[in-house]
Amino acid sequence: MNQQQIEIAEKLINAIKLNNFEIISAIINSVILIVTAIIIYKYTCETNLLRKLSARPVLKIINTKSNGSFNIANIGKGPALNVELRISQVHKNGGRTNLRNLLENEEQRHFINLGENEEVNTKGEGTTYNYIKADKQGFEHGEKDFFQIVATYCDIYNKKHYTVALFKVIGQDYILKKTFVGEYNGSNLPRAGNLDWLS
Repeated sequence: MNQQQIEIAEKLINAIKLNNFEIISAIINSVILIVTAIIIYKYTCETNLLRKLSARPVLKIINTKSNGSFNIANIGKGPALNVELRISQVHKNGGRTNLRNLLENEEQRHFINLGENEEVNTKGEGTTYNYIKADKQGFEHGEKDFFQIVATYCDIYNKKHYTVALFKVIGQDYILKKTFVGEYNGSNLPRAGNLDWLS
């Protein structure tokens, strides 16, 4: 092997080493970029979740009198928009039956904004009485002395939420048995379990 061939061989070896180094460097850079992108994505998702949770309203429904008057309080971290209140009997299978507006006057059915820590008293005497007695035509499928108040509402990101309060009537008193809260997709209101409404 002459000197020229040796020089060519050395150059080829150096070129291969350099090429391998560049490939390894490119792989390392790609891995670093991918890991960084994943971390940024997870951080962004967590930040968005925290932002939404920090603006999430939660309505609490409290009976104030045995005549069907209820306090609706926003105990969450943001305004509850377009609150709708409905009343329902508890069906024997734990579902709802006769789901209707709690408030009979159209102009009372929506509270435009129930801000954080705000509370409103709402009436519903006649409607609640019919649901408790369950003795009129069309009310025979519900359990006597049980009813649910269903509130649906939006947060500032237009995400829908629900609160379902289950009441049992004992004498003149409405006893709050259980409250369900969650995100609302139009059809996912929870059913009452036997232990919730029979106890």
